[in-house]
Amino acid sequence: DKRVLLIDVGLPVGDLDVFFADKQKTYDLASFSEELSRLDSSLLDAMVTKIDEKLHFISTPDSAQRVVQIKPESIVPLVDIAYSDYDFVILDIGAVMDPISIHALSKADLVYVVSTLTIASLRKVNHFIQLWADLAYEPEKLSFIINKLDKTPEVSISDYEKVIGKKIEITFPRDEV
Repeated sequence: DKRVLLIDVGLPVGDLDVFFADKQKTYDLASFSEELSRLDSSLLDAMVTKIDEKLHFISTPDSAQRVVQIKPESIVPLVDIAYSDYDFVILDIGAVMDPISIHALSKADLVYVVSTLTIASLRKVNHFIQLWADLAYEPEKLSFIINKLDKTPEVSISDYEKVIGKKIEITFPRDEV
């Protein structure tokens, strides 16, 4: 019976709305940025897309013109209000680190870094870990998930863990088609 808010911060082209294509969205992340001066719990509740009674959603904008309207400094107040109204606030930042996702991450209690066991993914994760350290964010907030685990990965889990200096928390196997 927990209330959950999903916020797609994966700019410029988030993709969480694909999973909720049957729901009509009226507002997007840019709308919340525009309404920041009057944003409160009531307005937040009125603007979110309601997937069902307990699961709500804020999507990324559909156009570049709307994306550029989002102010990075608007994310923290949005997340603060959401934290007071929801049991869980899940931010999907996608694969791109920009000022908006950096502001969003500053509010995170826990960050799950989803990756695959490839050299390219490991490189990106290392860059993310370095950025996290450069921002002086707490390293204990980071947890790591391996997605699409193959029987013969490009990088072994033990080598991956050695490079990142942390244990993999969760693995998901590749779907067999």
